[in-house]
Order: sequence, then C-alpha cells, then structure tokens
Amino acid sequence: MMAWNHDNATALYQLWFDQQLTKWARTHEEIKHLTKNTYLTNKQQLRIVLTELKDTVVGQMHHLNDMLRLSDGNDDRLVTLFTSSVPVSTYKQIEDYVNQMINNKLEFDLLIPSDKVLLYAETTGTTSKSKRFAVHKQGMRIIQTQMND
Repeated sequence: MMAWNHDNATALYQLWFDQQLTKWARTHEEIKHLTKNTYLTNKQQLRIVLTELKDTVVGQMHHLNDMLRLSDGNDDRLVTLFTSSVPVSTYKQIEDYVNQMINNKLEFDLLIPSDKVLLYAETTGTTSKSKRFAVHKQGMRIIQTQMND
C-alpha cells in the first residue's frame, strides 16, 4: 500500500489535471467550431428537426413534409420556406397539445413523436405560470454524455 505524502498527492493531482486539460481542449475546439459555423449548423439542425416532426399533427398542419420536398436538399431554401410558412407560436398556443400529450398519454404524435419522449418536465414559473415540456430521449443522451465527460 502506497503511503500518502505530498509528492504522491501532487503526482495524482497532476495526472487528473492533465486528463482534464485534454478534455477541456477538445471541448474548446468543439465550441470554437460551432461558433464559427453557427448559421450553417442551425440550417442543418432545422432540416433534422423538421424531418423528425413532419409526421406529427403539428408537422402535418404546417406541411413540413412539403417544405422538405420543395427545398430539394437546399438548406437556404428550407429556411426561407419555413420562416415564411410557420408562424412563431407562444406556449399558450400549444399548451392544449402539451396537456393532451401528458394527461391522455396519447398514442399518436401531436408536437413531437411520442416514442421520442423520455419524460415531461416543468419550469419553476418564476416569470409567469409554470410550463410543462417534453424531454426528448436524444436530448437527454446528449446531456448525460456531457456530464460524464
């Protein structure tokens, strides 16, 4: 068994610090890449999100499948179609859908595909009435990965 002394503690701390420094450097590079390419990243993410939501009730209501088809793989065209066709919504406008998804455990997809919902969370309501929202399975996996790094 190793006796703990100042030199051992210093060596252990240095090892931990070197590992953290490598992780921090990698994270810094990822953030730098994302911030340099935010517009491109957001356009690509819009396509991913709309593809996932196209078969939901709200997706059908806003003709997301048609938008994806009409954009023909052009992300700039998709942004134009989306921003000109889908109005900004308030929580009040979607609250009934959220409540139906939570209370009725509906089998069909209203706002997001029901098989993608991990759980429902609620805000504290510090600025107004509390709001409930779905936590996406993929979003939780990303959070857990970041916490484990």
